[in-house]
Amino acid sequence: MSAFDSTLKRKAPFVEGAVNHPSKDREMGENGHSQITREGLNNELLFMFDKAVRNVAFSEVKSCMDSVLDAAKTNDDVIDAYLLAFQTRWGRGGKGEKLIFYQMMNVLLRRLPLTTLSVVPLLPHFGYWKDGLLLLKECAVTNKISSEEDVEKLKEAVYEGFAEQLRKDLAEVAKAREEKRTPSLSFAAKYAPSEKKEFDKVLGCTEPIARLLHPDVKAKGQMIKEYRKALCIIRGALEIPEVMECANKFAEIDFNKVTSLCLNRKMKAYLNEKLKQSKMNTGDYEETGDRHPENEDRVAARKHLIDLIVKKGNVKGKQLFPHELVENVQSGRKSTAENLVINAQWKTLREGVVEMAEKRRDEMEKKEMEKDGWEGVEGCKGVGGKGGLDLGKIICMADVSGSMSGTPMSVSIAMGILLSEVCHDKFRDLVLTFDDNPVFHDLTGCANFTEKVQSLARAPWGGSTNFEGAMQLIADVVRREKLTQEEVPDLMVVSDMQFNQAHSGYSTSGGSFWSTASENIKEMFKKLGEEVHGEALQAPKIIFWNVRSGTTGMPAAADEEGVVCLSGYSPSLMKFVLSGELEDEVVEKIEVDDTTGEVTVVKSKVKVTPAMQLRKVLDEEGLALVAETIKEGGKLEEEWVTIMKDL
Repeated sequence: MSAFDSTLKRKAPFVEGAVNHPSKDREMGENGHSQITREGLNNELLFMFDKAVRNVAFSEVKSCMDSVLDAAKTNDDVIDAYLLAFQTRWGRGGKGEKLIFYQMMNVLLRRLPLTTLSVVPLLPHFGYWKDGLLLLKECAVTNKISSEEDVEKLKEAVYEGFAEQLRKDLAEVAKAREEKRTPSLSFAAKYAPSEKKEFDKVLGCTEPIARLLHPDVKAKGQMIKEYRKALCIIRGALEIPEVMECANKFAEIDFNKVTSLCLNRKMKAYLNEKLKQSKMNTGDYEETGDRHPENEDRVAARKHLIDLIVKKGNVKGKQLFPHELVENVQSGRKSTAENLVINAQWKTLREGVVEMAEKRRDEMEKKEMEKDGWEGVEGCKGVGGKGGLDLGKIICMADVSGSMSGTPMSVSIAMGILLSEVCHDKFRDLVLTFDDNPVFHDLTGCANFTEKVQSLARAPWGGSTNFEGAMQLIADVVRREKLTQEEVPDLMVVSDMQFNQAHSGYSTSGGSFWSTASENIKEMFKKLGEEVHGEALQAPKIIFWNVRSGTTGMPAAADEEGVVCLSGYSPSLMKFVLSGELEDEVVEKIEVDDTTGEVTVVKSKVKVTPAMQLRKVLDEEGLALVAETIKEGGKLEEEWVTIMKDL
């Protein structure tokens, strides 16, 4: 029995004794609603994708990754495991999850060490330079499951990567000084380990990197000294904020170089405001901040940051998770300047989501045109961002029930606000929250993001997960407005999918315990159409977005049409929702008449399924480098036999 299967489930009292489906394909979730079991899903890759949510236990990641590899039948199946791992880590296009990625790579190192080592150089590209050290810590200390030999080879790969890049950056600094220009540098020096600090204490990594960087220096003391000198030179040329802060040169900080996360976390320091404020800044403090009002350097930094927002309209925010800004708003009293920064970061984040959706749309259109034999497609309208984005008709249903307490609820609220801002005008600023008493929220009266968070904070939160009640609200709108098939919005459900058992017309005829949420929704729209228009309505597209780890089932089968299953905290995956690719796909099939031999091309529409959407996620252009690296390395073929071994 796997870690997922043995996870303790909370059973609603009214379903005790009715929790075992005869086929083992379905089970009751925590609150009594039917869900697809892992066995019933029969797609280990999709199961891992759905459960790769922050705070998932290592035992669960290991169980899933082992199952993915055990189910592999071809080299491409194994490559998919690596694509999923890097999609999980990918900071600018994937889930942006660090720890889950390290855990997935840990399992891959144990099962396929040579192939895993071949992709280690890709870590900075999909994440940042610190990933190598954090991966080492995971594999060598936190959850050591690989052989000592393989861990040592991983260390060598990470250390050689640092030394090689530091050597290149040193040469670039020298050349740039000679040519009197700004050097083009990596961030290897920023994240390279320092002597007797965190990573050096745990891994003892400073000396081996220093030795690789300065192989001709024999004396250890001199070698470390040269290493420190190299880091100092490169870090100084980088002009990273941390260096300016340590030197108390706040006025010299270039806020265009401050990362999204750094700005969010150090906002009060940069604005020269006290960590805890009992009242709003007024008078002189409104100009200077109240932390060090006498320090001209700190006051200048505050003015630079505010001027940047006022003049340019935004600051860095694309790499933030939306819930981080929600939690910042809810963490306590905010000054006018803080709200200014938070709203500017949110604006940048939102624009980044739309840009990703436009880019994704353009990639899909280009592929279609090339498939049809078009040439020079870059110049066509709609390719390269020239055609604009046809934002979808979609409503976000944000779960704010008790099982979502903590970060998952913040994610739900953040995703609800974000989708309401980038969807079709007809559904703009509309969010449906559901707990015991589902409610539609119209946020059109809110001037900015912080006001929207505060507005939703006044909504009832906690209680049970009354998804049925939320769907009844949707049904009421369809019934009252007599919405046609074209007018019915798609539904994005941000939740842990642990819904209450359905009791009324939302459930399928006969009130079966075993109808899933998606099946109930389809039945509801069928009946609504018959009631309102005299003929069945097809259910809209349903996007189930899982934001809580530790759940055991799935809201839909892998091959269920008209349904997509996404997960995680990152808004990057919203590009698949907004790019238009959830629409029915036209496929061509060649049919040959047995009698006449006449060839006919038959076109038909295929609805998206969870398995199809995962394939699109893994086939994204940005991940192609992973597959290319593995194939060029040629190690996978050598290791194929080990996949079937129980190590």
